[in-house]
Order: sequence, then C-alpha cells, then structure tokens
Amino acid sequence: MKFDQKLNNLVIKINIYEEVRDIEVNGIVYKYIFKLSDDKFSSINKNDLVKQIITEDNYKQKLYDLDSNFFLIIWSVDYLFCTVDHIGSYQLAYKFENNQIIISNNLSSFNNSICEHSFNSILYSGYTLGNKTLYKNYKTLYPCEFLIYKNNVLKKNFFYNINFVYNPSLTKEFELEEIIEKLFLKLKKRYSECNIVVPLSAGIDSRLILSSLKYFGFQNVKLFTHYNQNKRDKNIAYKLSKYFDYPIELIKLKFQDCKKIYRSNKFNEYQNYKLVFNSLNNHGDFISIEKLIKKKFINIETDLIMNGQSGDFISGNHIPMFLFEKKNTNIENIMEKTLDYIIFKHFNLWSEEKFNKDQLSLRNMIKKKYFNSVKNIQEIIGNYEKFEFENRQVKWVIGQQKVYDFFKLSCYLPLWSITLVDFFSNKISVEQKKGQKLYKELLIKKNYSGVWKSIPINPKERFGIYLRLLRITLKCIFFFFGKKSWHKFEKKYLSYFMDSTYATSFYTYFHYIKTKKIPRNVIALMAKDFLKKKKNDNIFIC
Repeated sequence: MKFDQKLNNLVIKINIYEEVRDIEVNGIVYKYIFKLSDDKFSSINKNDLVKQIITEDNYKQKLYDLDSNFFLIIWSVDYLFCTVDHIGSYQLAYKFENNQIIISNNLSSFNNSICEHSFNSILYSGYTLGNKTLYKNYKTLYPCEFLIYKNNVLKKNFFYNINFVYNPSLTKEFELEEIIEKLFLKLKKRYSECNIVVPLSAGIDSRLILSSLKYFGFQNVKLFTHYNQNKRDKNIAYKLSKYFDYPIELIKLKFQDCKKIYRSNKFNEYQNYKLVFNSLNNHGDFISIEKLIKKKFINIETDLIMNGQSGDFISGNHIPMFLFEKKNTNIENIMEKTLDYIIFKHFNLWSEEKFNKDQLSLRNMIKKKYFNSVKNIQEIIGNYEKFEFENRQVKWVIGQQKVYDFFKLSCYLPLWSITLVDFFSNKISVEQKKGQKLYKELLIKKNYSGVWKSIPINPKERFGIYLRLLRITLKCIFFFFGKKSWHKFEKKYLSYFMDSTYATSFYTYFHYIKTKKIPRNVIALMAKDFLKKKKNDNIFIC
C-alpha cells in the first residue's frame, strides 16, 4: 500500500539499541543502523548502499539484490528511510501521530492502549493480523516495506511485492535446479570463512540444506538435533552425519533439565527480548543453542546457523488439499470453507469446537483483508498463501531466528532466499505446488549427494515404551466412550508429556490441566499469561 503525506518539521525518534554509524552525503551528516543476521561474515559495503538510498540511485533493486536478512534505518534532521528484508526477519514497529514518528524494535517499556482485535488474535494464534501490534497506535513494517521522509513528504511503499500468483504453464525442473545451484555457489563464496551449523531433523528441508552443502563442496559443516522420547530425528540425523562424515551433537532433552531452563531468568529475559508485540517470542531452538554454546560445540565468533525453514511452506505444502478438488465450482462456498479452515488451523489455540464471537470477528477481519474480491480458485489459493506468509510464517516461524539473535549468533535462511521466494510465489503453476509436487520431484530425481533414496524421510514417529503402554491401556478404556472422547482426554491430560521440546515444563502439570478449555499446546498458556500481564498494565479498550 502506497502512502504519501506532506509534513513540515517531522520529529523523528529512533528507539533501537544497535550500533549507530555516521555518513556524510552532499555535505549533510546522516546516521544509520544496518543490522545483518550474518554481519560477521558479510562483505556488503554498507556505506555505498546507504549513499545509493539517500541519492535514490536504483535503491529498490539494490535492496532486492542484497538477498540477506536485515533491517536498515537512515535518518537526519529532515530525512528518514526505514525498511526490513523480504521476510521480515527483524521486526520494526512505528507510530506516527502529532507530526512525530517513532521507530522501535522493542516496545516493552512503552505504555499504550491495547487493541482488542490484536489481543484476541494473539490469544487464539500467538500473533496479530497484518501489520497490527497489541498496541493500538503502533504498526509493524510488512516484508519489503519501507518508509521514507524527504522534502517534507512521508511515503510508504515496497521495494519488492510478494504476491502469490501462478504461472498458467508448467515450469521445467531444471529452472528450480539452476536457482538452487546459483544460490549455494553464492553462499559458498559468501561464507567461505565460517563454520556452517545445520539443525537437522528427519524431514525434507534440513536434508536439502545438508545435501546441498556437501554437493557444492562446503568444507566446514557440523550438525545438531534434539530429541526426547521420540528418537526419529535423532536416528535419521545420526545416519546422515555418518554418511557425510560431519560431526554431530545429539541433544537428549530431559524433562527436569528442561524445566530448570524454561523457568530460569535467562529464558524469562528471552521471552521479553525485543518485543514489538505482534507475536510471542518463539522459543524454538532455545535449549539446544544454550547447551551447544556451553559445550563449546558452537562458537559465536566463527559459526553460522543455516536451518531449513521454511521449504515446506514456500513449495506448497501448507495449501489446504480441498482447494485442489475438481468439484470446486462455487467460489463463494470455497472461500467460506477456506476461512473456516484458517480459524480452525491457525486461530484455535483453545480447541474450540464451534467458533466463538471473538473468532468470528477475526474471521471477518481476515475475509476483508485477504479475500475481499476473489474471482477464482487460484486467487483463493494465492490469497491463502499470502495470508499465511504475512502472519504465521513471518511472525512465528521466521521469528524463531530471534533465538540466534539473543545468543549473538550469525544465521542465514537459504530456503527463504529472495530468488526462491520469487520462484515459488509466481514462477510455477498451481498444480506444481500441490503437495510440493515440483519441489519433491526435483529432489528425488536429482538426489543431491545420494541421500534422497537411501535414508528414509520422515519415518513414523514412535513415543517411548512407557508412554506407548500408557496410551494403549487408556485407549482400551476409552473404547466404550468413542474416539472423540479419547482425543480430548489425550490432549488435556497427556499432551503435557508429549511436547517435542518439553516447553510444557514451564508450567506445573496441575497448572497445565486446570484450564477450563483445552489448550492445543503450550503456546496457548504462554499467550494467555503474556496478555494477562499486559491487560493488567493497561486500560483495555475496543
């Protein structure tokens, strides 16, 4: 959305605690903050880029070509430029009122009125909708969005538009193969001086990272994975490490140990780290990273994390399969079904069987913002992908990288490269996104480094023997009450012990099960406590 407004003597306030540099352009001194996730290893000439933006020298293309995870702010007395990268890997909030603009990456110390819609959105999903924050007057920048104030005019625009539209003709596999090759050869040159650390699972995306690193000749690679009762990721990761002869750290998560970490002052510090209040802080790899740094398996100065997020989303795995059914003829009915799917899938942390009034209100907001004038099935699919990208992916999934920032680690997300985003968002047909068709076919056919046929991908998970016996016994008892009753019981009384990172240990078992409604996972309780604290601190308004 473009935005132009003429202003005289705009007051600019930057509330960001990062390194500030000075630069002189045409006799005027500017300040800037340029945060890069791989700053220790980056060869980007920051001064040159800042000058090109100030002088408006093809700066949109320059920002696109960076293909990095970053945010950038440039300012002087009467000038402001502020932007984030194509996936919003760093979140910036801004408020404009009374001829004053405030830019911040941490609103924790701010005291503002709460927006009820954002409150409900976080309660039911863990994040807000669109560019809203919990605070009424603050918004965040969308991916690729920038603010610029120059010659007394404030403008808002995008240096690149990410829209999910589809090619009417089939794309050849070699086109994706070429993009992967160019990407990893570029990364090999960029990161030749560092050790690459890959968080490994039994799935496709981390295997693509690992097999590509080997295929394209990266020398310094090491791996880690964590596991508890379910040893699937551990077993597959170990096989891959032996196949490639890369060192691996297998982190066994123990309940009491995790409880100690999740209830520590350090984890509490992370929960409040650089909050712009459009999402909770995703704890993701927190325990693994803390342990690996303590064991000196990870070196903050020489290592760079390279994980597989989020190849499954960008390649099409999150598109609801009912949208591909040939019987879909009534667009209005399909759109309504898609909206219902969104609420049950993404805005139902409290396991509601029927939508309540708050969920219906969120549903209406989503319809108005993302599905206002769809004309066909492809537009519904594209708008669904845009909805999930701007909300769950940017704020929650990509937000997990904040763990690395908290521990002062470098990172880069190859499968979120702007070239891959561009390819999967508008260069392939919708049929090739169904079930990740093109993506999977290329990986199996190309068989990078020979690990796509010989080592299983995502074999069936199995819980520990004691939990399996307990579940079997209880299932027999619930045979007379029906499957639905069993699933409710399991979710309420057993899921506490089944969390993959034991994040449930943040709470006591009694605290977890005493809620009137059934939490889908621990994020429900964390969101509730997060909001409860804020509601007590502020006057709640609509």
